Amino acid sequence: MTFQMYVDADGVPYSDYGNYHGVNIGRQRSILAVAERGLWYWNQFFRGASPPVFLSYDWTRWPRNRDEFKPHDESVAKRMFFNCADWLLGNIQSCEGYCVWAYPYPFSYGTKAGWRSAHTQAVGLQLLVRAFEISGEHKYLAPLHGLLAAFKLDVRDGGLCTSTEAGNIWFEKMADKDNLQPKVLNGMLFALIGLWDVGERAKCDEATALAELGSRAAAEYLPRFDLGDWSAYDIHGKRASPHYHAVHVKQLELLSAFAPQDEFAVYRDRFTKYAQLVKTNNKRPAAAPLHVLASSPLRCEEERGKQAVSTVNRVTSQKDRFVMLTVDTEALPKRAEHDHVKRLIWGQHDRGTAGIREMCAVASEFNAKLTFFVDACGAYDYLDEVSEVVRWLDAAGQDIQLHAHPEYLPEQFWKAHGFKYRPRFLNQYGADRAIFTIKHFGKFISDLTGKPLRAFRAGSFRWNADTIRALAEVGIPLSFNNSMRAMADGQCVYSEPTNRPYLWSNGVVEVPVTERHVALPFIGKSWWQKFQFPVGDILGNRPWRVLRPYASGENASFLVLLLHSWSLLYWDENGYAEYRDDRRLEDFRKLMKKLAKDYDIITTADFLDLHARGKIKATHTVDLVQADVKPGPLGKKSLPPGMRGLR
Repeated sequence: MTFQMYVDADGVPYSDYGNYHGVNIGRQRSILAVAERGLWYWNQFFRGASPPVFLSYDWTRWPRNRDEFKPHDESVAKRMFFNCADWLLGNIQSCEGYCVWAYPYPFSYGTKAGWRSAHTQAVGLQLLVRAFEISGEHKYLAPLHGLLAAFKLDVRDGGLCTSTEAGNIWFEKMADKDNLQPKVLNGMLFALIGLWDVGERAKCDEATALAELGSRAAAEYLPRFDLGDWSAYDIHGKRASPHYHAVHVKQLELLSAFAPQDEFAVYRDRFTKYAQLVKTNNKRPAAAPLHVLASSPLRCEEERGKQAVSTVNRVTSQKDRFVMLTVDTEALPKRAEHDHVKRLIWGQHDRGTAGIREMCAVASEFNAKLTFFVDACGAYDYLDEVSEVVRWLDAAGQDIQLHAHPEYLPEQFWKAHGFKYRPRFLNQYGADRAIFTIKHFGKFISDLTGKPLRAFRAGSFRWNADTIRALAEVGIPLSFNNSMRAMADGQCVYSEPTNRPYLWSNGVVEVPVTERHVALPFIGKSWWQKFQFPVGDILGNRPWRVLRPYASGENASFLVLLLHSWSLLYWDENGYAEYRDDRRLEDFRKLMKKLAKDYDIITTADFLDLHARGKIKATHTVDLVQADVKPGPLGKKSLPPGMRGLR
């Protein structure tokens, strides 16, 4: 599908999105395009001695039919100008205490229909102020304060701003409490330019005060958009296209004249030098890395036709060291008093939020994807909410695979499908029950994503030989179940003492969670310790404590890190998850930085590609009969010879 923009006989533009990945978006009015087209008429015919308004669209290219309905005199241009302004007036949504323009279709970064835009709101205000100047009609200024009020309201409450670490306010180009909070740089800067302009032309102190507040946030965050040789499009590090790099330079030039912060001039000069170096060396800037836009429901309209982003991610670096960041995504009944999915997966609590959205945002800073093993069994009473989790992760381009805690399924579920309630634990299942469980809940996820599953991890690493046989039966090639720690704890009947992938005799590839054997012979104790985050609170969660013991050995070229959707939270005295602070989030960011420096962070698709090319090899083959020992009735077992004493 190719994005197109047209203008109708009234001079008002519309966008044709067509059908994208099965979603029929079709013909829509882009609120920003309407506002900018109105300002384009003003630039061409009515600005007099005033400087032109700087616009994001290249109106020499758009609309496609621009010659057909191009105004050739001032009277036609005036009619079209007011048609755009009146369309904006007629599409304002009044809320309690504020007003917004809302987009009725989904967008990039996992943004759902109903999203708002500070960029759009500011540009729309610029047009309405000029409509008042030309007409003298107060209807164009009537919504001014309501539209400005939305800039003071948090995105979570339907507004346009988020708070920065320093307590400043950032204006979001794509304001949606459930998206990836991309902090698109050009959108923020256009919002500031618009607010400064409205404050000056309308003599509006409220707009000027908002511009001053936002300018402090932009100055605070500008260093995070400096990639060292180019500017970033968003806070997650996506390289700007040449068009948007040039837009950033022009925006910073304009803001350096309004805002008191020195950073605008500093980064204007720095980004200008980057562009000059590219031109001098006769080289195009480096291609943008894979990003959330590549697989979101709609790629960003602004980027269409400028840079193709492949959804095939073949790892080609020379590091030859690979790490998989796996997140068991679950909302088990005993870990929250209520609102299980909200608290344990989204991580939303009264005092703050630290869940999968924040994990994805940190990973995106390093151009990385996480592998989410999603369990629908433990949250069986909340399947609609789990579905939303899967859809959001899929829209964000994350790797979604199957996790299962079937011991939490209600008795009526099993009766409805022709099974007895017991045995409850997956490591006690025979082949038929194992095949049904994996096929049933695998279909739940695949129906939501439209993609086949590649991997499975049993809840609490409870599995047996029939689990592996079931994977081969349903066509899932990867098992992430091998754990010596789980074997020592009686949760599985067999595991290999290795961190390297190996083959089962039925062709399934086993990908062990990374572990190390800790022996303290002087006190007669030893145990297996998983490579997981966090590691506990006794000695703190320093990233080096998590990584160093596993990355320093001779077998450290392939690692599998274990996290949970609640890994950024803490536990209260009742064993319930709670948010306390962002310390674990910041430690996760530090760990990601260390991993990204020395390793390629890969997904299950990458693993299969690397395995097929011999970059990641299975070291040996294990007969499934080894895992046929049956556990006891409570999911425990007697340890095999040689494993006793490793608890």
